[in-house]
Amino acid sequence: PPGAGIYNKVYIEKRPELYVSDVFVRPLIDNNTVEVWVEIFNTHFDYRDFQLKLQVFSENFDLGEVCDVECRPKAAGPGINLYKFELGFENYRLWTTQEPWLYTLRASIKSGEITDEFDRTFGMRKFHMDCHSAPKGRLYLNNDPIILRGANDMGHMQQCVVKNDMKQLIDDILIARLANMNFYR
Repeated sequence: PPGAGIYNKVYIEKRPELYVSDVFVRPLIDNNTVEVWVEIFNTHFDYRDFQLKLQVFSENFDLGEVCDVECRPKAAGPGINLYKFELGFENYRLWTTQEPWLYTLRASIKSGEITDEFDRTFGMRKFHMDCHSAPKGRLYLNNDPIILRGANDMGHMQQCVVKNDMKQLIDDILIARLANMNFYR
């Protein structure tokens, strides 16, 4: 691709005056909760009241709606506003490399009727490094030790995306899986 400027497809999207600009979901499997960060963008120069609805659905298995919470956060000021919530999340399916169970969190702004929605997909998993034992640096997935086996793809996968060759991209990922690789650098 060129070194600067717009080189790919451009989309123009009409948004309401108060909309969800981003959602971040942090699974906390040790506490059976998820931490949700919701960014609300207010295009006005004054404060706006709104209702926020948070729903969690199963994504790639049939469980339906798992969580449904409505709240009225403090009014949104001009620009970006960050709201943080912790939702109880019992009896979830843990994400693993063999069973990658996924969920979708939907954040909806309500002002009488739903005026904006934003979906974020996530898996209930925990990846961390032991920084206290000797030697330090052991890696854990869902509190179980894991050994990472990977490859440096040297930009090949990005080229598949730029050239819109999704068949080759899928083939490359499946070959890596057959070779028991579990990450790319």
